[in-house]
Amino acid sequence: MLTIRPSIPHTQKNCMIPHQLIALLSSYSAKQPAHSRSLWNMLLAALITIYIGGCASLGNQSSSQPITDQTHHSDAVITEAMQAEATPSSNRPFETDTLFNLLVGELSVYNGDIETAAKNYYREALNTQDPQVVARAARLARYLRDANAAIEMAELWHEVDPSNPKASENLADMLARTNQPLRALQILERQLDAGEAAEFGVLRNSNLPTGSAQLREVLMQLERLSDQDRSENFSLLLTYTLLLQKNGDHENALAQIQRLRNFDGDPVQLAIIESQLQTELGQHQAAAKVLRKALKKRPDERSLKIAYARKLTQTNLVLAEKIFAELLQDTPSDTTLLKPHSLIAAENNNFLAAKKSLQTLLDNNRETSFAWFNLGLIAAAEKDTDAALNFYEQVQPGDYYLSAVQKTVALLAAQGQLHGARSYLAALRQKHPQQAPLFWNAEAEILSDSGELVDAHSVLSEAIEQYPDQIALRLERSFLSEQLDDIGLVEVDLRHVLAIDPQNIIALNALGYVLADRTNRYNEALDLIEKALALKPDDAAIMDSLGWVQFHMGRLDAAEENLQKAYKKFSDDEIAAHLIELYWTSGQSKKAAKIYKSIHKSTPDHPKVDRTLLRLNIPFK
Repeated sequence: MLTIRPSIPHTQKNCMIPHQLIALLSSYSAKQPAHSRSLWNMLLAALITIYIGGCASLGNQSSSQPITDQTHHSDAVITEAMQAEATPSSNRPFETDTLFNLLVGELSVYNGDIETAAKNYYREALNTQDPQVVARAARLARYLRDANAAIEMAELWHEVDPSNPKASENLADMLARTNQPLRALQILERQLDAGEAAEFGVLRNSNLPTGSAQLREVLMQLERLSDQDRSENFSLLLTYTLLLQKNGDHENALAQIQRLRNFDGDPVQLAIIESQLQTELGQHQAAAKVLRKALKKRPDERSLKIAYARKLTQTNLVLAEKIFAELLQDTPSDTTLLKPHSLIAAENNNFLAAKKSLQTLLDNNRETSFAWFNLGLIAAAEKDTDAALNFYEQVQPGDYYLSAVQKTVALLAAQGQLHGARSYLAALRQKHPQQAPLFWNAEAEILSDSGELVDAHSVLSEAIEQYPDQIALRLERSFLSEQLDDIGLVEVDLRHVLAIDPQNIIALNALGYVLADRTNRYNEALDLIEKALALKPDDAAIMDSLGWVQFHMGRLDAAEENLQKAYKKFSDDEIAAHLIELYWTSGQSKKAAKIYKSIHKSTPDHPKVDRTLLRLNIPFK
């Protein structure tokens, strides 16, 4: 789908010609005998020309005539396309039939019937090969977002009018929009060679995936051009920079910013891009500094203030809240400012300011579920449970609905209203049957959190009877089954998940770990875990599972390496317990003690480490 649709100028209401009349004229002409059709069309063309001339004179008589709905007006760019964008045609006259079709097309534009106009101009563009007709056909096709016709007319326009910069620019843009950036680049380079102003920014209209071969080739060609004497082209360097950013080459993109500063470009745009690049490199303070320096030079530049405020959410929440509040003074109903301001103010415990912004959203009927949900969070933080429950109840199905349900259930359970929470979820299952599995899972979760593992397991079993292929239910029951020592049912559920989704990483790792930890089926466990690791190589939990099965298989060096990697990525109680057991049983008591001190320092609650110490009679304190 194309996205360009220019604005539409006004047309005098008195000049509108009924669609039925156009259709009637066209139909009647088609029925005429061949020997009289041309004469008939010539007479009609003359009448239409007189009519249009009358419309033009009407337009000049008064500027106070009523204006029709804009959806029925022709596009300004389309109206001027032949005169402004195409090389003037030779003085050769059109055939009468062609002239008639073009005039019908013009009448259709007057009436807002762009589809009919586009069809007539498309047909006559192919028939006449006239640059002005082709140019207009190209613009009409773009207006209608007809990608196939637009690219065909763009190619034809460039073919019949090769020295016209507008034709070249249009073709390059259409090629980029249809994901042919390398062909677009050839057009742009030819424009450079001809001394024309080439707009390389059109290349950014291509939807090229990060890391794709085509994007890499485009970058290579842009680098070649930027290193030649064409490097004075700002559009070229800016496009090269932004595509480097898109491809994840942030350091190289940052280096191009310094070259761009030598141009008389937009310093605000460059500051924002540089800040983005610094952020993507993890340099948050440097990113904020870039925007702060730019703001000193242009303190009233709103886009810089907004970018700076957003950047400060990662480094200085108090100052970020202050800047968002200042911005809201100028535009108090701006949703794009009210949302972040409410979140930051709440994070700063400035609940009064947060509630004011959220209430403004509600007053303007904007982002209402976001507002109700966050008002609920604030009420809960203020220990006003009744208000929080009321706010959560206002959230409508959408992005915040399930979170509101979870918060409601958690509040009810915290008040000891476990039965009320379960009744609430049962009612939701009736109200929203398509989301029933989610509500079954939520009920099992609150029971599990309350220590009612058997009841939670029963709830999931009841749900699975109704939804046997629901993966989330199967996974959740397998975790509870493992805690209840029902290893057979663990395997049944996880095998069922893998039958549905053979590459389910959670199921592969969970089944492999259980087989390694609770059985002696180590080879089978290793195969499952290695499949999971191949799908997600940097996952600490899978590395831990691999190290654990290797430990049981006696591959101690490999086990130590993988467990250390896992612990370095995520200092978890379970991974620490595995490392301690490996070190203690292999005679490396000092290393075991070091891991114990590390986990004890980072978290006072480490039940799996404690159980390992007790089971192995390790005397750490």
